[in-house]
Amino acid sequence: MNTVYFMLILFHLHISCAKILQCKDCDDDNGGISSEFKPKGYQWNMTDLKYTPDLIYKINSRYRRSLSDRLTRDSKLASFIDHFLQFLKALPEVLKRLETDLDHILKKNRMNGVITGRIKSLESLWNKMKQEKTSDYRDITDIVGCRVTVPTLSDISKFKNLYLRAFNKSVTEIRCYGVCGPTLESSDPRVKIYWPWRGSGYRRLHFKVAIPKLKTAAEIQVGTPYMTLWADWEHAVVYKGPKDLHENNDVKEYSQLLAEYYSILDNIRDRNMPKCPEILRKTKAKEIFSDQELKKFGVPFNACHLWSDLSLNIVSLHATANDV
Repeated sequence: MNTVYFMLILFHLHISCAKILQCKDCDDDNGGISSEFKPKGYQWNMTDLKYTPDLIYKINSRYRRSLSDRLTRDSKLASFIDHFLQFLKALPEVLKRLETDLDHILKKNRMNGVITGRIKSLESLWNKMKQEKTSDYRDITDIVGCRVTVPTLSDISKFKNLYLRAFNKSVTEIRCYGVCGPTLESSDPRVKIYWPWRGSGYRRLHFKVAIPKLKTAAEIQVGTPYMTLWADWEHAVVYKGPKDLHENNDVKEYSQLLAEYYSILDNIRDRNMPKCPEILRKTKAKEIFSDQELKKFGVPFNACHLWSDLSLNIVSLHATANDV
């Protein structure tokens, strides 16, 4: 039987046998567009956050209106701006720590993958506060976000287990958008499973990681290049697109069909990739490729298949052969 045809049948059987959970407890923003994420090691600064006095004033006003209900007024809260700026200035270090931890897992386990990071701009933070109807900026748990792009669905599962083995205590929530299989129940109360994808068609694995020092959390996203292709298209055309597209049923149907198409491609790649010969697995990529080629191919460990689409929408990976 033709492989593609078989995968189509298998995928539709999964959908028909599994209850599709709608994501009623999250917004429509599908993880953020790739252009918001910078290569690992990027030096974030206040310019990147698009700091403006007007936005600071708005966030300050919204935050302070709730103090009588949620916090004790005291001298430490007299100057909101000082506290808020200290919070913002601590975010790059939080992101750097997360990127270091993620990079360590990839390299220790010889997994191919690309790490990018994002700190929300103040405008994005303000909009998210309004959207989630919160007055405390620390309630926005994806101000800092890391994205790990790996080649296959099996790599997502492997990375999930490795990350939880290393940092289980800091993970407060695990959201499986179409990547943990059709099983609808988990013994882990932190796990939320959406199958075959989130309502819009979004697929990725999300960890919510506690940042106690700042009384907030960060987000780690793990996905494949095909997941990025769909999410970037949906973000530009549907989520951020004109109202007539955003609310059009034909567009929504096409979005789900496109999500199904990329899901099929992910399954084909995951199950049908030829086994790499030992001689290629033992050949170091840096012995064959130039530094420029290594960046282009996603900095592979060996001479097996080159996951060049891992570098999708990344201007520069800031990697050298010495990192391999």
